Amino acid sequence: MPAKPLRLLLVEDSEDDAELMMLELRRAGFVPLATRVETAEAMSAALRAEPWDLILADYRLPSFSGLAALDLYHESGLDIPFFIVSGTIGEELAVEAMRAGAHDYLLKGNLTRLGPAITRELREAQVRRARQQDRDRLMVSEQRFTTIFHDSPVAILISDVVNGRIIDANPAALALSGYAREEVIGHDTVELGVFASAEERRALVRQALDRGPGNALELRVRNKRGDPTTILISFSLLALDGQNRLLSIVQDITARKRAEETRQSLEAQLHQAQKMEAIGTLAGGIAHDFNNILTGILGNVQLAEIDLASDHPARTYLSDALKACNRARDLVTQILTFSRRREQQRVVIRLGPVVKEALRLLRASLPATIDIRSDIDDNSPPVLCDPTQMHQVLMNLGANAAYAMREAGGVLAVSLRAVEVESTMIAQHPQLVNGRTVCLSVRDTGCGMDAATRERLFEPFFTTKGPGEGTGLGLAVVHGIMVNHEGVIVVDSRPGAGTVFHLYFPVIETAEPEPAAVPRPLPRGSGQRILFVDDEPAVVQLCGRMLLKLGYRPLVFTSPTEALAAFRENSAEIDLVLTDLTMPEITGIELARQVYALRPGLPLVIASGHLQADDANQARALGVRHFVEKPFSLGALAENVHQALLPG
Repeated sequence: MPAKPLRLLLVEDSEDDAELMMLELRRAGFVPLATRVETAEAMSAALRAEPWDLILADYRLPSFSGLAALDLYHESGLDIPFFIVSGTIGEELAVEAMRAGAHDYLLKGNLTRLGPAITRELREAQVRRARQQDRDRLMVSEQRFTTIFHDSPVAILISDVVNGRIIDANPAALALSGYAREEVIGHDTVELGVFASAEERRALVRQALDRGPGNALELRVRNKRGDPTTILISFSLLALDGQNRLLSIVQDITARKRAEETRQSLEAQLHQAQKMEAIGTLAGGIAHDFNNILTGILGNVQLAEIDLASDHPARTYLSDALKACNRARDLVTQILTFSRRREQQRVVIRLGPVVKEALRLLRASLPATIDIRSDIDDNSPPVLCDPTQMHQVLMNLGANAAYAMREAGGVLAVSLRAVEVESTMIAQHPQLVNGRTVCLSVRDTGCGMDAATRERLFEPFFTTKGPGEGTGLGLAVVHGIMVNHEGVIVVDSRPGAGTVFHLYFPVIETAEPEPAAVPRPLPRGSGQRILFVDDEPAVVQLCGRMLLKLGYRPLVFTSPTEALAAFRENSAEIDLVLTDLTMPEITGIELARQVYALRPGLPLVIASGHLQADDANQARALGVRHFVEKPFSLGALAENVHQALLPG
């Protein structure tokens, strides 16, 4: 076994005694590296200068003593074996030395015990140092935990594993819960609303512990104020004061959940908006084709009316066909308005006839279990509105009422009357400044709505319907229309008591409704040459007949390329060009550009079923001043062509 180095501080005035002790240490297997001192000053300096494994001190020295050396040892803070060695120490002195802190005492005349005693004390000193290191590490760990516990921005709770009573809570946990410290300590997590019951607490804690570290549970809790909070909570066992405790780490993710919900809502809205854009594009295309079909029907019916005698029995059928065509035309207009391909067209009218017409259309779309009752004042004051959008308002409100009464049926009551609103309502809605309004009320006997639903009623994409049953846009559209009409919409509803919508329109004081147009003879031509181009053969054929009937000489084409070629050959003979806007080869605007390049200032009319502002602006910039909306009647065609041919 290799010899063990031993750094020895020897407090001894006798060199001979010192040598004897060195000899005994070597016999015991040590390699003593000794420094001998005889005074307090020398010992103090040695204690500061070197690390030591052992101190051997003579009990009596000429100017020093073993007990004084023991005092210096204690002052140094060292934890190494300290032995008293004496030639004549008695039992009382030995006891005194041990009480003073010496680890052992030895007689110089019997040093055989020196080696074993040092070996024992060195081993015990090593154990003491290891224990002290453990205590130091534990203290540092506890201090670190205390710092983390109190300064952590994450909420931390320490509770009893068995009953859930809270032993400690950091400031972040108190802030999250809204409770003061004294309201938390000693109370269990069930009392504080973290868990619904002790059984739920035990089950969830066990579930989380079984999952292991890093697995958190998402819970919905309420703080002291009752505000709902979403938390992530994870559990681990903590040894504290000799007992297992439950350490709960709580993270408030309410803002994150709201952000996720907002993101999901925005994604859903984007998806809906994309669908609505696709629907709008489809609606525009359908409207274009449908308008061409309607143009053919409407024009041929009117031509047939002209050719029939006034008392012919077929005129009744043709009149009904014309009404159906006009309704179909209005339906296309609604589609274009909904798809934002038609600008709002507000006129001063009385709402009574508009509401009655809309109710007739609504009746056909509702089940027989719903009884429609109306109380319409035909003489209500005039308002400024878009009749097509009023149809849309009633259709949307009627559809919502029908859904609310889908299970047992019920009554849909619609009323229209003049109303003087109170000053309190005017204060809330300054657009009703004069107080005179026309109120359209739509009432149902359906299931009604609670306050939470009423608050979100007009939010885009908000719906209480199931997937595939609605987009959540109907009432948002109604609200938008009312805002554009400077109107006000008020809702009254309670669960089980039905719903009523009151729509207030400001009365127009200084204008009367536009009078019905007085029939007058159609303006006729005197043989002017008109070039007409449209890619729809049926429309081309019809329009040729109509122009011929009106006294013009039509030159018709289904190809804009062929029409331009003919125009170049006979441009001097053409008195007016009538062109469709949307064609596959050349658009009506491009055709107008090329026509004006050859014949600047030539009268030109563009026909379109959905003329958009950009197209109209481009056409006007070229010099086009006249537009006719498809499907056009014989009268509309006659008037537009006549106006375009007027000089100047």
